Amino acid sequence: MTATTIGVVLVIVCGIIEGIAQVFFKKSALAPDGKRLWIGAGVVLFILQALIYTGALRFVEVSTAFPIGSIAFVIVAILSQRFLKERIENRPGTVGCMLCPAARRALVVLDARAMRA
Repeated sequence: MTATTIGVVLVIVCGIIEGIAQVFFKKSALAPDGKRLWIGAGVVLFILQALIYTGALRFVEVSTAFPIGSIAFVIVAILSQRFLKERIENRPGTVGCMLCPAARRALVVLDARAMRA
């Protein structure tokens, strides 16, 4: 495995962990009791995510890692629909989930072109 591959995999793992942590925080807002458990689990996951992300930055640049991290938005939408029974409208929800990573990737490409010029 190359260093870039390791970095990209770590950033994807961070996005997944961040998505799960955000769902835990949403669950704490909805839970009538046991809020501290969900909040505590979310905080622990965010700390773990920050440590892994810091390690990932040893292998890839921020301009590469940041757009990949937008996978967290998609993970939150999917997990919220599955576990919190939130309803996501078909067209707006799907378009929104596709636009998050696409827009960030476009920013990276434009930034790379500007740096070359």
